[in-house]
Amino acid sequence: MQYLIKFDESGKRQETYVADEKKEQERESLLQDGFILVDEDEYQKIIGNIDGKTYIRNPETGEYEAYEPPLEDLKSAKMAAVNAWTAAKITGGFTSDATGEAVTYDSDKDTQLTMQGIAATAGTDLFAQKYPDGVAVRGYAQTSNKKQVYTLTAGQVQAWCADLSKHINDCKQAGWAKQAAVEAAESKEDLDAITLT
Repeated sequence: MQYLIKFDESGKRQETYVADEKKEQERESLLQDGFILVDEDEYQKIIGNIDGKTYIRNPETGEYEAYEPPLEDLKSAKMAAVNAWTAAKITGGFTSDATGEAVTYDSDKDTQLTMQGIAATAGTDLFAQKYPDGVAVRGYAQTSNKKQVYTLTAGQVQAWCADLSKHINDCKQAGWAKQAAVEAAESKEDLDAITLT
C-alpha cells in the first residue's frame, strides 16, 4: 500500500491519504500540490509503528528523523492527561458508610449537585416534608456488583455529603500533587514516571 502525505515546513506529517483510494487524476493533483508518495514501510515508521518513535521528514535531505517534541509540549500534554484523570477520579464513584456499611455510590456532577442541595435542607421542616421516608440513593454494597436502593435520614445525608466532599478533596489533592510533578519535570523520563492509576 502507498500513501500520499503532505509534510509541513518543519517536516511533520499533515494530511494523509491512501493513494490506492484516489483516482489517477486526484493523485497527480495531490503530488503537484506538494504531497509525497510514501510506501507502507516508510508510513509505519513515520507514525511510530516500527520502534515506538514518531518521525519527521527533514525538508532539506528528505530523510526521516526521530521526532522528540519539546519538553513544554510534552508537559502540556501530560498536564491535560492529569486534569482528565483527576476529573474522572472525582466523578468515578466514592465510598460512604453513612448507612452503617461501606457502600460505593455515584459521584457524577448531577449526583453531587442533587445531594448537596438536599443536604442544605437536612434537619429542616422542608426536608421532613419532602423526604418523610428519607432520601433514596443507589449504590453497590462492598460484597455486591448490583446496585440497590438505600434510604438516608437527614443525618445520613449530611454524613454522605461529607464523605463525598472528602472524596473530591482527596482526588483534587492527588491531582495537585501530579500537577506539581509535571511542572517540576525536567525530562521526558520524569513525565513518564508520573503514573495515572
